[in-house]
Formats: sequence, structure tokens, C-alpha cells
Amino acid sequence: RKAADRQSWLVAGHLVVDAAPQHWLEHRLPTIDQKRIRKVTVERAGGGRVRVYRDARGAKDFTLADKPRKAALKSQFTLNDVAQTMGRLTLSDVHRPQDVALAAKPAFTATLETFDGLRLTLDAFAAKSGGDAKYVTLAAAYDPALVAAPAAQKGPGDKKDQPVKGPAAAADVAKEAKQLDARLRPWVYE
Repeated sequence: RKAADRQSWLVAGHLVVDAAPQHWLEHRLPTIDQKRIRKVTVERAGGGRVRVYRDARGAKDFTLADKPRKAALKSQFTLNDVAQTMGRLTLSDVHRPQDVALAAKPAFTATLETFDGLRLTLDAFAAKSGGDAKYVTLAAAYDPALVAAPAAQKGPGDKKDQPVKGPAAAADVAKEAKQLDARLRPWVYE
């Protein structure tokens, strides 16, 4: 290029534009850090309910609520996975609500609650024409009643005079919930 010529740029690389719009999506929905999760409740439309929880922020494993006294878990991993899955949701497609005909009532509702007051609610629907509950709606909210007492926020090995690591200020969690809700609520996810 001569000094008086217009500037030009040399571009190297390979730009691939996929023809399927669902491949343009960010497939990971917001991730809730495993350490923040206090409780996950899954309620089926027919009446069944599963609830897993932790009493302290630093606890490694979740506990199954309402477990019959003589029952034994086959796998702690499966129980922990209930909470981990709810905290790391992914999607394959997204729709505007008016573009999807959904069943009138959800097949199940899953609710995730954190030690610092965040509540994430997932309603799973089948299509109006039938089939599996593969469509979900999501909503987020801040509930100050969920905020754990400082003793429950401490993990094993934390010193009494050491500040609790991780819990966010109420204003931060309320802001996070508002932003999540504004992003998630207007859509139906597949």
C-alpha cells in the first residue's frame, strides 16, 4: 500500500456460518455455582416429590429429604447430580412462547434455592400434542427468607473469626436474580 492509498486489512481465518439457527445459540444457560446450592425440589404434576438439601454451605454431599428410615441410597453421586444438573442447564433450542403450543400444566416443577437467597424455578411442559416434557420455562427471584444464618454458611474447617467466603451481599443477589429473570422468563427452552 502506498502512503496516499486508503488503508486495507489482510484477514486470515475461516468463517463458518451454520445454516441451522439453533447452532448459533449459546447452549449453556446461567450456571449456579455448586457451592451456593442449598436445596433442589422436584415436584411431579401427579403428586410425587423429591427434595435434596445441604445444611451447610461447605457440605460436600446432599441429603435426600423424607427418606424412609430403612431405605439406603444406591449412589450418593446420583443424589448430588440432581442439584448439579439444576445448576448447569443447557438448551438445544429456544422459542417465543407464542410459537410453541404447550400443555396447560407443567409435567413437573423443579426449584433450586441457594444459601444467599436466589431461587430458580423451572417448569417442564410437554407439547400440547403430547410427547415428553422437553420444553421448559425459567424464572428467577430473590427471597431474603432463603438467606442462611452465618453458622450454616460456614463449611467444615472454617475458623470462627474468619469471614464467610462466597455469600454475596443481598443487593448483589437481588440484582443477579432480576437480571436472570429478565433474560430467562421471556423464552421457552427446549
